[in-house]
Amino acid sequence: MPGKDKLLSVCCLGYRHAPYIRDCITSIWQDSWPHIEIVAMDDGSGDGSVELLKELQSQSPCPFLVLEQENSGNVPANFNRLLKASHGEFVLFTSLDDMQIPGALEARMERLLEDGHRVFAAHTKAFALGEDKKLRPEETPLAGKSPDAAGLLELERTLFHSFYIQGAVFRRSAVEAVNGFSETMIGDDIVLRTKLLFHILAHPGLTFSLIDEPGFIYRRHAGNISRNVMRQLELAFQYWERFWQGKPYPAMMKCWLLEGLNVVPYKDILRAFTLTGHASRFLLDTDIQEALRLSAARSLLNGGETHAHRAAAAI
Repeated sequence: MPGKDKLLSVCCLGYRHAPYIRDCITSIWQDSWPHIEIVAMDDGSGDGSVELLKELQSQSPCPFLVLEQENSGNVPANFNRLLKASHGEFVLFTSLDDMQIPGALEARMERLLEDGHRVFAAHTKAFALGEDKKLRPEETPLAGKSPDAAGLLELERTLFHSFYIQGAVFRRSAVEAVNGFSETMIGDDIVLRTKLLFHILAHPGLTFSLIDEPGFIYRRHAGNISRNVMRQLELAFQYWERFWQGKPYPAMMKCWLLEGLNVVPYKDILRAFTLTGHASRFLLDTDIQEALRLSAARSLLNGGETHAHRAAAAI
């Protein structure tokens, strides 16, 4: 196929991912696309990640750049730094605890090279690898579907998810056209996807390609950033204010709040209702009110402050 000489930059970001790094990098090496560079960054883990990356760098069959820094916790800024340090016309963003399925990178590259107007090519399915070492299908909203850009945006708006960026290859020119990741926001993947989808809708002729097959393996472990419920709630409210302000919140937001009320201490979950100027509206919902009362009661049983119960009783 013409274009086999095109360079794919694989931008890998990690924080305390030392146990998983070798599997991640090896999976990239094993792909059949002939021109790959790896740009990897450790965000100040202090767990031996940098040393392991440098060891793999010395063994790499492809160009391999290792970046290191003190911990910032700013995932969007870190991905932008990786993007700036890379050189490929095409780019993949992934975590250092995930793995690519053999041939998946080539499959995405072939889709992009078929049509110069394609902004990205993404697999719609994935596998999850748990701490029990068992591989399971990872549910995604796109499996078996072929939506257009507006349909993908609707999934982002209602479910806060469409496809995983680890399962996609992007055209660099498009990522740069939307100024990459938004460094003042918590979200990385959902924000980049949303910006690119609005970009596609604003430029008739631009398109994308979906591959209805598993494309990567998502590692599930205690360190997954998505397990931080308060962070996810803050991300969701911030995302809504940035892209969908003025529209009613989707049902998913209430579901996330109810989940948070079940697992986050009462004194901490109260902050969720102050994250934006409109978040407090959820306090008018009777299901939320009941969940708050139950959360306050659990706080009292666990030795929480007595004012927590008084506050909930006043709702």
